[in-house]
Amino acid sequence: MDVQRIRSKAVELGFVTAEEAARLSEAEILDFIFRPGFTTAEQVTEVSGRGVGMDVVQSVLHRLKATVSVETRLGHGTTFRLKLPLTLAIIKALMFWVEQRLYAIPLNAVVEIARTRESEVHQVDNYEVLQLRNQVLPLLRLGRPQAATKDHNSGKLFVLVIAVGKESLA
Repeated sequence: MDVQRIRSKAVELGFVTAEEAARLSEAEILDFIFRPGFTTAEQVTEVSGRGVGMDVVQSVLHRLKATVSVETRLGHGTTFRLKLPLTLAIIKALMFWVEQRLYAIPLNAVVEIARTRESEVHQVDNYEVLQLRNQVLPLLRLGRPQAATKDHNSGKLFVLVIAVGKESLA
C-alpha cells in the first residue's frame, strides 16, 4: 500500500487538512482505510472502489472485541494482523495421529467414526470411494495405503466421516 497516496486521498476526500495529514504517523495514515467511504480507487464499479469493505471488517472485529493492525512496505506487500480474543479461538476438535502427524477436525464436522475393511474401498474414475452403510463416500487417505498383503481385502480401516457443506467425505 502506498502510504503517501492514502495521505493524499484522505486530504482530497476531506478527512483531514494537509497540515494535519503532514503530522500523522504512518499507522495513523493507514487507519484511513478503515473509514466508511474511503477509497483510493480511480474508478468506482459495482463491486469495488465504493469505500465499503475495510470499515465493515473493522466494525465486525470491534463487535467481537478483536483488533486489526496493518503493516506495509511499498512494493513488498501488506500484512493485516487480526487479534482475536481467546474465547473465539477455542473450538472442540477431534484430534488424532496418522503416521506421526497430528490432525484436528472440528467436532461439529464429524458425522461418525467407523471401522471398515479394505474390501469396501473401490476405484471410480481414478478416485477411491468407500461403501459405508449403503452410502458411497469419496475417500481421502491421510496416510499411505498399507503395503499389499496376500489378502488385500482383509485389511481393517478406521474411517472418519465428516460433513463438508452438504456433502460427506470419508
